[in-house]
Amino acid sequence: MTTWRDQVIGELAPLGLQTTFVDAFGTERSVSDATLARLRDQLGDAPRPTPATVPLVGWPDWGHGELVGELVCENGEVWQLDGWLPPEVPYGYHRLTGPLAANRLIVIAPRTFAEPDRGFGIAAQLYAARSHTSWGIGDFADLAWLARRTARAGGRAVLVSPMHAARPSRHQNPSPYAPASRLFLNLLHIAVAEIPGAELVDLSDLADAGEALNDGDRIDRDAAFALKMAALERIWAAVGGEPGPDFETYVAEQGPALQRFAIWSALSEQYEGAWWDWPEGFRRPDTAEVALFAAAHADRIRFWAWCQWVADSQLARACAQGADVVLDLAVGFDAGGADGWAFQDLVAFGFEIGCPSDHGNPGGQRWGVAPFDPARLAAAEYAPFVAMVRAGLRHARALRIDHVMGLWRLFWVPLGGGADDGVYVRYHGDALLGILRLEAHRAGAWVVGEDMGTLEERALHVMAEAGTLSYRVSTRTHPDEFPERAMVACETHDQPTIGGLLDGSDLRTCQRIGKRVDLDAQAALRRRIAAVAGLDPDALDHAGRLEIEQAVTAMYAELSASRSRLAIATLDDLAGVRVRPNIPGTIDEHPNWRIPLPLPIHDLFERVLAQRVLATLAADRALPDIGDDERWAA
Repeated sequence: MTTWRDQVIGELAPLGLQTTFVDAFGTERSVSDATLARLRDQLGDAPRPTPATVPLVGWPDWGHGELVGELVCENGEVWQLDGWLPPEVPYGYHRLTGPLAANRLIVIAPRTFAEPDRGFGIAAQLYAARSHTSWGIGDFADLAWLARRTARAGGRAVLVSPMHAARPSRHQNPSPYAPASRLFLNLLHIAVAEIPGAELVDLSDLADAGEALNDGDRIDRDAAFALKMAALERIWAAVGGEPGPDFETYVAEQGPALQRFAIWSALSEQYEGAWWDWPEGFRRPDTAEVALFAAAHADRIRFWAWCQWVADSQLARACAQGADVVLDLAVGFDAGGADGWAFQDLVAFGFEIGCPSDHGNPGGQRWGVAPFDPARLAAAEYAPFVAMVRAGLRHARALRIDHVMGLWRLFWVPLGGGADDGVYVRYHGDALLGILRLEAHRAGAWVVGEDMGTLEERALHVMAEAGTLSYRVSTRTHPDEFPERAMVACETHDQPTIGGLLDGSDLRTCQRIGKRVDLDAQAALRRRIAAVAGLDPDALDHAGRLEIEQAVTAMYAELSASRSRLAIATLDDLAGVRVRPNIPGTIDEHPNWRIPLPLPIHDLFERVLAQRVLATLAADRALPDIGDDERWAA
């Protein structure tokens, strides 16, 4: 007899449901009946995957039983296929009409990604990386300086925190991993002095106020945003709404996506909160009311498009300073923001992305960002994913895919529930990886997949074969166990810094705010750091600056000696910082994403600790000395 549970599982399995999984502790867990019911409400009417709705991904000189019919390539070439793709077929997004489907998307991509040579670099939380001329928050000019400085030291890469667009409101979301849109940029990172037309107006009062924000021990995004918006509006008025041909070219290149985002930005100025709380006529981008609003507010919409052009131009300059800028792509987005508004027919609004319990986070996590419905995303031919990857690779030479397992499956937590109520939902990972290979090839870029947490062996194997670099940290895995194809660091932004681990201050912070910690694991890690650094393990609670610097230097010497392709030093460790950027599972208990570096970046790189670590990394990983002129022209 078929039970209700069996029936629902049968309905939802083709739509991505994974009924069981093995967690980080080796325990098999099953989806609950309550979560099944929520999933049925969310996914029940999604289109069932068929050859017509799931793109086929392959490469030249490749055979597949569904490759039958007429293939029309992007460049207009037409091929008659009988189960085999000739080696001359170009890379691209092509269309196949045959026995199984008409006008089916066929993605032809290289089998592997490009890969960087052995080297080193730095990792920066850009908001925290302020200079003397920043307006309270690290900006694109600071990123350009970091790229130049890294290249001058012989480094290859600068890994930077996500710079996705935020809501243009008085109250800025501090998390770079919960953006309003992954297709555009955060205006907080604009360097005002470098805006074309800034010389036409007096900005001295705003600059004084902005630079005064650098004295604070917290990033005040609200104040910085207000000042930068005032500056942008003065400059916009000075240029008379006609910034010039480069802006017009950008508008034409970005097309409807930019127009839609600029309209959303203008609407967000007038209406607080998520788009579903706006007046009914504005809750979709394709309504008559939205069209009338756009016509009536054309100059303001053009202003928001110009702001994005300013940000885009400054990022382009930062990406051309000698070191490969590695942009971090967030795993999700704020459901009530621009991407949720634009792609609302594809989003599973009843759930948020998270992860089950693991050794680092025994209570699991909820990340407050929305997932796409896998069946509807496939039926839309992955248009939002393609757009996101293209946006990330518009100027950057590399991408880090946050939680890269999300290409194959995401852990969905019902809104209002906990991580124990979560369930894995599967995506067409081979198709998403193929799209990523094609877009990376077109951009000449390499890719890192953040592949820590609850993993699947097949996905790891497929990514390794494709040349995706893994991401490993020595505070979780011993460097002797690192793969060769990997970007490696001592910790991530979600983990304690070396200083915070060594002196126990991170543990004390977690205990004070009620964050669960694996005490045995942390004690073992502290002992390992002490052993590497040659410190007394029984005196760590009294560790001071000198002991922390000794530990940081030793840990990066160990990291540099690993076989992995790229070794990355965080600015937090270079500064000997003891407080980590983010404690997962907390919001107001800890100042997540609001802690600046303790000194300006120009001064930081003059400190002995930073110079010592960079020299250690450069000892056997530095790029050849090709000369500044040639390097900057790259």
